[in-house]
Amino acid sequence: MIAPKPPLNHPKVGTRLRMASRMTICAGMLCTDGIILCADAMEAVGGVHRSVEKLVELAVVSDDLHAVAVSATDDVVFSDALLEKISESLNRCDGSFASAKEAIEDATLEYCSEIWKALSSSPNKPMAEMLIGLKTVDD
Repeated sequence: MIAPKPPLNHPKVGTRLRMASRMTICAGMLCTDGIILCADAMEAVGGVHRSVEKLVELAVVSDDLHAVAVSATDDVVFSDALLEKISESLNRCDGSFASAKEAIEDATLEYCSEIWKALSSSPNKPMAEMLIGLKTVDD
């Protein structure tokens, strides 16, 4: 005879995480022969959860430069557009670490300034926290 499954203990509405407490879990580790980037795969929009790939290989045309990013944000459109701007900027760099770092910083500053200026009267400006792993010609 098969025993019935025990009832699931669903969290009560009051025990759900507040919006500010929801997050992407990601980590980056520097190893002797490269880096490791990892991230969870859960995306929550309201009460809906789905599995998504959060590690993104940036489209870079150089064979000597590779970039992988993971982002935590409350505005996916903003984050995706920022990653696209970073990718475009990396395509114009010479492939060195210093050049790639400068390209990422410049693209981020330019895009965020542009968006935040357009939303100057809004108290809720989009934000994104990112880890970006680079393999450059210096490596």
